[in-house]
This record gives sequence, C-alpha cells and structure tokens, in this order.
Amino acid sequence: RHGRYCPSSTVIGGEHMIGVEGILFAMLWASASIAAKIGFKNAKPLTVLDARFFLAAAITLIIFQTGRERRPIKGEWRHVVILGFTNSAVYLGFSWVGLHHVTVGLYGLFVAMNPFLVAVMSKLVLKRTIKRNQWVGMAISAAGLSMAIVPSLRSASADAFGIVLIAIAMVSYSVGTVYRTWSKTKLGPGALNTWQITFGAFMVLPFAIAFNGPKIPDITWRLTGALLWSVIMVSVIANLLWFRLISKDSVRASGFLFLTPVFGYIEAWAVLGEHVRWNDVVGAAIVFAGLGVAGTVQFGRRRALARGPMPDKTATNA
Repeated sequence: RHGRYCPSSTVIGGEHMIGVEGILFAMLWASASIAAKIGFKNAKPLTVLDARFFLAAAITLIIFQTGRERRPIKGEWRHVVILGFTNSAVYLGFSWVGLHHVTVGLYGLFVAMNPFLVAVMSKLVLKRTIKRNQWVGMAISAAGLSMAIVPSLRSASADAFGIVLIAIAMVSYSVGTVYRTWSKTKLGPGALNTWQITFGAFMVLPFAIAFNGPKIPDITWRLTGALLWSVIMVSVIANLLWFRLISKDSVRASGFLFLTPVFGYIEAWAVLGEHVRWNDVVGAAIVFAGLGVAGTVQFGRRRALARGPMPDKTATNA
C-alpha cells in the first residue's frame, strides 16, 4: 500500500555483498603474510615480492584487455602511479622486508591499526565526519585484538628495524586508501589494480636487484605454491575486492582490516600448525562485535528497515 516501504532485493543484496566481500578480502589478505613466510625459506623477500608483482601484472593485464574497463586517460595516470607507489612499492616492499624481522602476529597488529589511520586521515583530508559509533566500534575491535594478540607478543622475537619498516608500510597504505577517495578517479577496480601492480613491479625491481642481487632463487614446490597463492589470491582477487570496497566507503572498508589478525591466527593454525588459545577465540568474537557496532558488517534487512518508510511518489504527487 501507499506509504509503506518494502526493502528491495537490490538494497538487501547490496548490503550483504559488502559484508561478504569484506570478510573474503580479510581472509585472503591475512594469508599474504603466511605465504610470504613460506616463500622466504627459499628466497630473499624483495626477490619473491617482485616476482609476485610481475606475474600478477601479466595476469591482470591479460584480464584487463579482455574486460570492459577503460584504460586511464592522460590526467588519470598520475593517480595509478601514486597508488602503485603507496599500495604496492612502499606498502608491500617495506612489509615483506619487515616480515623477515618480526612475527606474523606482530605484523597483524600493525595491519589492524590501518582503520584508525584511515579514519584520522579522512577527517583531516576529506573533512569527513566520523560517527561516534564508528569510533566506539573501532575501540571495541582494538580491545578484542589486544586480547588475541598481546599475549603472543610477550615472547615474540622482533627488532626495531622491522617494526619501523612495517609502521612506514601501514602509513603508506592508509595514505593510498584516502588518496583513492580524494582523487575521485572514475577508473574501475580492475584498471586500478592492474596498473598499480604494474608500476609497483618496476618500482621495486631496482631495489630487489640492489639488495638481493640478480641471482634466481632455487625453485621448489614450497616457493612455487606460496608465489602462486600470493599472485592469484592476494595480488589479483584480494586487491580487486579492496578497490571495490574503498570505492564505496574507504572508512568502512578499512574496518575489515580488523579481521586480518583473527583470520591470520586461524590460517596460521591450519597451515603452519600454530596453537590457537582461548583468548584468540574470545578476541575474535569481540572484534566481530566491534565491527557490528561500527557498521562495518551490517545486516541488509535490518539496515533497510531502519531507514523507515519511503514516501510513495504516486501518493506524494497526488
């Protein structure tokens, strides 16, 4: 009847898809550090990373050429170059070298700081108002992360060099996330991912040669598997999901990074045989609760109904 709003399947499906894509992104993103640790056993970090970049660039260029997304125009090339620098070269370059000096758990804690950095930068640069429930939700998630991660850090081996590198990497990634929104580029996620990986590969190459030498590492099944996973599941699929998410809402998208340490523990247990303790399980539950408070994970029907009745155009015009 007139005046009564029934939420469409498009709205409900869209809200659910954001949650599904965000959780899938977090699962894949968390696996990157584990694949990196496996690959490091046979090669230097930057050598493995640049091999991943060039393979991912080749795959995404092939996909891009067969897709419908357009190439960047003259004024947009600087955007993909900057994103290639912040999101690929600096973020992953510094992260992978830093991972050689710290544990996966400590790295996950730094990844979880990104939502706070993005929120602050969005407020300063984009003049975006961060709602109280978002701050409260992030604080709850941070508490859950502390419960899950801090106990494992007491015995973790790390050095100042690795910590500084990873801190720089996280700042760079947050800058790239906010810059993507600030630039207002109309490029699709496929085009952005393709060209930022390509530029990142060439940016890292001279450093990989300078620090690790031109020697080709010993090819093993362990290295091959870790590299293929990093290329296909992380560089291609996870990055595509990330650009889709931040094109909708950069602050909300960054909240899914809170899940990466949680999934990291689960994946480390399944792949590396690491022990999962009770505080990891409780911490994970608190993280999900914080995401719900912040609105990062939402239930489509409840959100649609919460908007209240939509005015009926026929009735209004009458």
